[in-house]
Amino acid sequence: MKSVLGSLFAMMLLFAENFEVNLTKESLYLKEPLVVTLSFYPDKIKEIDWVKFEPIKKSSYEFHTLKKESLKNGYRFYYLLFPLKSGKVSVDYNLTYKRAPFKEIQNKILGTGYEQTTPIEGKIYSLKVSSSQIEVKKASAQLFGSYSLNLKTDDTKKEAFEPVYATLTLKGTGYPPKLTEPLPNPGILKVLKDRPQKKITYTKEGAKIEYVYSYALINDKNFTIPSITLKEFDYKEYKVLKTAPIHITITSPTSHPDKEDFPPKIEPVATSVFTFLKYMLIFLSGMATALVILLLFGRRLAKIKDIVLSDARELLALLTLRYPNRFKKEKEMLNDALREGKKINIVKIKFRVLKELR
Repeated sequence: MKSVLGSLFAMMLLFAENFEVNLTKESLYLKEPLVVTLSFYPDKIKEIDWVKFEPIKKSSYEFHTLKKESLKNGYRFYYLLFPLKSGKVSVDYNLTYKRAPFKEIQNKILGTGYEQTTPIEGKIYSLKVSSSQIEVKKASAQLFGSYSLNLKTDDTKKEAFEPVYATLTLKGTGYPPKLTEPLPNPGILKVLKDRPQKKITYTKEGAKIEYVYSYALINDKNFTIPSITLKEFDYKEYKVLKTAPIHITITSPTSHPDKEDFPPKIEPVATSVFTFLKYMLIFLSGMATALVILLLFGRRLAKIKDIVLSDARELLALLTLRYPNRFKKEKEMLNDALREGKKINIVKIKFRVLKELR
């Protein structure tokens, strides 16, 4: 385990701050998980308002927060880091904290009734932390870590054009895979797919993942779902994950409704005529109601439409011309926005106008 202990003495502040950086590995493979533990032991800990101690974002690695904890004499932060390039990689850190009078912090914790309006008076400091150097060995695979791959279907015998529902599940621990489309299409299938369901939980062992891909496969002839093959590197050796091919048998449909003659009617003609007239009466009643509504509320709907579709300038002109003695507050807000560039919520203004006109 690599441990880097640093301290900085600030003569103007007359106190010392200590920090510690621990890495679980100095040499590892590409995309192999690494736990970084950062500890900060400040002098006069009761005067610390907040602490930020984390790796600096870089393209050569990615990191995820695992846990933050308060100690009796300091603070500790745990991060999961994955190197993304081979060779020598430098991991840089940012350590920033804020000091404030103890009474100010105590009021923040206990509450004074003015927390929302009175910020804590204090000063922010930054300490320089030496970079950690790690050696990253090359590796090339589709999966980094230890995984299992499973493909199953709801059935292996279907009628023509009846969907075959297939589910592909990838589970394991390592670096979160970035697969484009794991299920190969032989070209004879109509493939419908859902958005993959991805669950990722970051732990000290790595990212625990579960990816579920769902498909509906449609064809009118027998077909075989090909084997899915993925190359895996578990940071010790290379392996191949492979699913067995699944043969699907397609049978002719048991019924052909598009080819059958219309069956003879069972109900009497008089009943059919009565049903037709009943639905026609309902239709005509609906039409009459719609005409009445349009006649009564057509003008009002037009006014509402003008308000809803207008911008700030158009709305101000509309309210001034149509309602000279109303909406004084709304007119002032619109005028200030147009003249002085003040920000307004025009949707809220329209809602108040429509509510009052209701």
